[in-house]
Parts: sequence; C-alpha cells; structure tokens
Amino acid sequence: LKELYVEYFCLLLESWIGIYFEKQVPQKIAHDAAVLAITKEIRKIEPKSSILKSIKRLKLPLPCNHKAFRHYDIIISSIGANKWRATIPQRGTDGLERAALLDKYLSILEMWIKGYKRINEQYEDRLINNIHNLLGEPDDTKIFLVSLLISLLRPQQMAAKHLAEKRLK
Repeated sequence: LKELYVEYFCLLLESWIGIYFEKQVPQKIAHDAAVLAITKEIRKIEPKSSILKSIKRLKLPLPCNHKAFRHYDIIISSIGANKWRATIPQRGTDGLERAALLDKYLSILEMWIKGYKRINEQYEDRLINNIHNLLGEPDDTKIFLVSLLISLLRPQQMAAKHLAEKRLK
C-alpha cells in the first residue's frame, strides 16, 4: 500500500511541476491513465483511504509556493504512518507568524528596489545588509525578478494571515 501511495505522490508531483500542460498530448493521456490505475489499486486495498482523499482535497501548491514543501512533508509522513497527519498535526494559527516573517523580508526587498539602504530600526542591520549585499546593485533584471517574487509572496502572506485569523475565531 505504501509503495502505491509513493507512486501516486510521485505522479502528482510530476503533474504539479507542470510537465504536461496540454490536454491531449500522449504523455498527458498516459499520465492520467497511470494515476487512475494507481488510485484503483489503492482503493482495492483500502476502499476508504483517508490519505488518498486528503491528498486529492489538499490542492497542493506549486513548488514555488511557501507552503509546498510542508505539504509534501505532510503527505510523505502520512504515507509512512499509514494515517493522514499522524505525525504532523494541523498547526492552525502559525500563519500569523509566517505573515510577520514574510513582512520583514518583503519590506527589506521593497526598500532595496527603492534604493534605500536602511529600512527601520526594528530590523537588524545585519539582515538588511546581508540581503542587500546578496542582491548587489539594482538593475532592471534584478528589480523585475525581486518585484515578481514580492508579487507572488504578498498574496500568500495575506492568505496565511487571513486563514490564521479565521481559525482564531
């Protein structure tokens, strides 16, 4: 059963990474058939599989999402324990901490884009200097890439904060 779950997870990773975007290419057809075959085999052994049900419901993010590897850890540990979230329980409100941490880094990146060397006394100068030194002098390409990163992480930050606040209520 665990081998089937691992194969199922590997097939899903393959599709999440984006190998098959077009609907009717032969690789996509073969991939879908493999997922279906593995799913049927899992259901033969464990008809009401909580792991399979939860993986499908999870709607995993792409690897560039800040939660991606945590989700992968949850799936792999669940397969190992043969029970969904047996070793990694839901944390609930850690989105507030993640949002605050992201804000710290994103603020530094935004100030780098604007050309400021010092942001705010509350942040360690060492962290600011380290990030600014790693990025080097701004140029059009770096500014675009850092702006893109910020635009991808800000909505994730807002969503994490919103979900954590919702769970507090």
